[in-house]
Amino acid sequence: MQQFTVRRLSVGFGPSARPALQRDLDAMAASVDLGTDEGRLEALHRIAGRLLADGAAASHALLVDARRSLDEAPPFFDAMADELRSRYPIETRRNELSAPAVVEGDLTVPGHLVVSVVLGAVGELAPCRADDRAGLLATLSSLRALDATVVALEVIWSPSVDTDRMSLDAMTTRYPELTALDA
Repeated sequence: MQQFTVRRLSVGFGPSARPALQRDLDAMAASVDLGTDEGRLEALHRIAGRLLADGAAASHALLVDARRSLDEAPPFFDAMADELRSRYPIETRRNELSAPAVVEGDLTVPGHLVVSVVLGAVGELAPCRADDRAGLLATLSSLRALDATVVALEVIWSPSVDTDRMSLDAMTTRYPELTALDA
């Protein structure tokens, strides 16, 4: 029976990386092709490379791998992505031309950002870890060079707009499973 790996990598970034990451992820979302295995793999490489570029600003991370059968993988992947989207009270919909106006947080707060990459790949992926900075950087490097059939990819970042700020306390409350790096 064919097996699939569903991998979730969530990375919390500090205020120094947030604005540029939000802008770059927004731009990538508009330019990537997620309709083919090759397009998803290229998008994953670009996103991993972008997160790797700001690896020094990462403050928290989590890596989860799960192997599932062909029947189990799609609903498991969807549930994982849906649960991550539900973490933040406001989601900006990227498939509409007019996004809702969002002013959720105090603009004097520099703001943190959590980027979650959820991917589904055919077969087993090489073991990785993200429980410290070295492990996170190695994991991002491996994703940037991954040579696998990526059948599903979701990238969820919150907050998604600059005017919506998330404090460190809010981040650790919404994402309690993330491990502080180099703590």
